[in-house]
Amino acid sequence: MLAACAPGGMRMVDAVDSGAFTTMSRAMHGEMLRRHLVDERGSWYSPMFTFGPFWAGEKLVDSLSPRFRFPGAGVAVPETFRSMMGEDARLTLRGPVAAIEQGISRVELRLLAVADWNGDGKDDWIVRCRVGTVNEPKKYRDYYLAVLDRKPPVWEPKLLMVLDNVYGRVTPVGDPSRGELAESLSTDYLQGQATILEAPRKNTGTPGVFKGSRLRTSRLDD
Repeated sequence: MLAACAPGGMRMVDAVDSGAFTTMSRAMHGEMLRRHLVDERGSWYSPMFTFGPFWAGEKLVDSLSPRFRFPGAGVAVPETFRSMMGEDARLTLRGPVAAIEQGISRVELRLLAVADWNGDGKDDWIVRCRVGTVNEPKKYRDYYLAVLDRKPPVWEPKLLMVLDNVYGRVTPVGDPSRGELAESLSTDYLQGQATILEAPRKNTGTPGVFKGSRLRTSRLDD
């Protein structure tokens, strides 16, 4: 168990994917500070031995609910990512990572870290769900999630942050550093829904930034 193990009131973080966890912690630094997961410099305390479940990819496919992608959906949402897969779906499992390709769509589920997110003394999974297409690998949306209860057969995660990535340009949906999300903008679409939104194409349009947000459009290589 990782809770209450780090000095100075910090919480231990078992970063399964340290690079992706760093990207997340920089994007929502204020919230990560408030939860004592990182310090002012963005550093965290790691356990001497990893507790990361490296089989997590398959478990995410089987148990994670995709409803966070479809708030207010007017049609039924399948219970899990596994139940969303059709006969033509291709599933690739690589330890803590699962990739589902179906038609031109591609969804990647990745365990980033194990940590006590909500301070209840229990280990939680911090997960990234990346949604894009196979023919536009540089355009995708990242959902960052905390799985707080893994006992039920279907896991309903807490949505932490949504980032839109278009050709290296990253735009936050809401201000994750303050725990604010614009749900009306953090929506994917299921078959049967009428409205389809598409991210702006390269070199056209200017991504919006929410008023009052301390986050600004940035590049991953900055």
